[in-house]
Amino acid sequence: MSNHQKKSDLIARFLSPAIKLWVRSQLDSLEDFSIHIEAKDRDILKGKIKSVTIEAKQVIYKGICVNQALLNTINIEVNLGSILRGKPLKLLHPIYIVGEINLNEKDLQESLKSNLLTQGLTDFVKLLLQHEAIIETEIFNHNIKWNYINLEHNFITLNGNIIKTSSQEKSITIKTKLMIDNSQKLLFDSLYIEGIEEINNKTISNFVINLGNDVELEKLIIDKNHLLCSGKIKVVS
Repeated sequence: MSNHQKKSDLIARFLSPAIKLWVRSQLDSLEDFSIHIEAKDRDILKGKIKSVTIEAKQVIYKGICVNQALLNTINIEVNLGSILRGKPLKLLHPIYIVGEINLNEKDLQESLKSNLLTQGLTDFVKLLLQHEAIIETEIFNHNIKWNYINLEHNFITLNGNIIKTSSQEKSITIKTKLMIDNSQKLLFDSLYIEGIEEINNKTISNFVINLGNDVELEKLIIDKNHLLCSGKIKVVS
C-alpha cells in the first residue's frame, strides 16, 4: 500500500469523522459543511495535523446564525490514541482559527433570539453610557428586549424596548457607523441614540470597544442587508 493510500485511509477512517463530530459538538446546528485535511502519515500517527479547512453553510452557534463560513487552522495537535479507541477528539493546545463569515439581515434578526447576542447588545449600551459618564439611569436596572437590526452601508440600526414592568416599556433606537479601529478594537462613530433621556438626540463619536487578545479582525464590510467579517480567533477545546 502506498503512502498516499495510507494517508487517505487514516484521514478517511479516523481524522475526518472525529473532526466532523467535534465541529458538530461545538454548534447548535449545521446544514452543510465540507472538510479538507492536510497531514502526513508520520505526523498523523503523532496526533499532529498540518491544516484543516472547513466550508460551512447555515451555521448556528449559541443562537447566532451565520449564512456562510470559510475557516482554516494550522498546526493542530489532537488526542489520536483516544480517537483510535472511539473517544471524542480533543485539542491538546489552543488553536487560532482564521476565517471569513457572511451574515445577512435575516440571520441577524433570527440571532436576536440568542441570549449571547441580546446580552452583548445590552452590555454595549451600558458601556456606552459609562463612556458618556452616565452611571445612574433606569437602563442599568432593566432589561432590553431587542426587536430588529437593520444594515446599511457601514451603518447598523438597532431597535428595542426597555422593559420597566410587565406592562410598561420604553422604545430605544441606536444608529451607528461601525468599523475596525485596529485588529482588536471596534470603532462606533456617528452614533445616534433615542430613548435614553440623558443622551437623547446626541451624536457620539469615536466610541471604541476592545475585543481582547483572543481576537484579531482583518476586515468588516457592512452593506445593505449583508455583513462580512474576517479575522482570527483563539479556540480552546
